[in-house]
Amino acid sequence: DFSIRPHCALHCLNCRGLNNPIKRSKIFHYLHHAGAHVIFLQETHLKPSDHVRLKKGWINQTYHSSFSGKARGVAILLHKSVPFVHTSVVSDPNGRFVIVTGQIHNTSVALINIYAPNYDDEGFFKRLFSLIPDLSTHYLILGGDFNCWLNPHLDRSSSTVCAPSRSAKAILSFMKEYAVSDAWRFFNPTKREY
Repeated sequence: DFSIRPHCALHCLNCRGLNNPIKRSKIFHYLHHAGAHVIFLQETHLKPSDHVRLKKGWINQTYHSSFSGKARGVAILLHKSVPFVHTSVVSDPNGRFVIVTGQIHNTSVALINIYAPNYDDEGFFKRLFSLIPDLSTHYLILGGDFNCWLNPHLDRSSSTVCAPSRSAKAILSFMKEYAVSDAWRFFNPTKREY
């Protein structure tokens, strides 16, 4: 119960499609048994009318962004124990992001899930960052598939030296300006995982 144990288990998963009922069932089984409270899914490949399939007995709220056809798509799912009250939702018509603002225990939060283009698109990140609410009044929980690396030594399998992409520079600039940290990298400072 979230009101008794106010911790929050976040899970982020690129699904590469959730139309197959067996695959969807396996993913939800994994998430449920992992104790997920806030779930960010990318590449759901669901049409707007299909997002009802994401509601389960233990999932109370769903927010999503879809794209025409079975491509892209993101969703934010909240466990029924999370006392989240939403105030606004921005859903990208291209299925690339969803921004949900609201409150948990009278604390303002912004939940943002992204599936970035798989090419260097600095403009995408600049547009996304311009839509984020005031971070002096909201805690930010941002997850997703950024489709780029931030650390050339830890986030790539290749040992070839190369300069950061324009997308990576935009992300790093945003992180520095707003004192945003990468939680996974914080807890795994030297781990190489792709």
